[in-house]
Amino acid sequence: MVINLKEGVPLPKLRPIIKLTREEQAALNAYVQELLNKGWIEKVHPHEPCPVAAPVFFVGKKDGGARAVTDYRDINDTIVLGPYPIPIMSILSEKLEKGKFFFTLDMRSGYNNLRIREGDE
Repeated sequence: MVINLKEGVPLPKLRPIIKLTREEQAALNAYVQELLNKGWIEKVHPHEPCPVAAPVFFVGKKDGGARAVTDYRDINDTIVLGPYPIPIMSILSEKLEKGKFFFTLDMRSGYNNLRIREGDE
């Protein structure tokens, strides 16, 4: 998969960091460590500017904890969309109505499983 950027559209830069509660900081640390362990993100040298950034916010969980969610909307605005969009779930479920075998789809981290061109990581 190739990620083509729109010409003349600047990449989103890192925004000011907001103060986090202990619960949010713990959730963020766990989320970042999970992605580091899977190899989906890499550490950046503290003195090197990050070429692009996406903000993270938190959603409450039923158990009272917090789940970190990455907001990719600004990054998505800089990308040229591909010709094959992800199907709408209602249409997909109609097509699968008579299916015999099914699988699970991890929507939280499924997009990280797409192979992309080297250098676009």
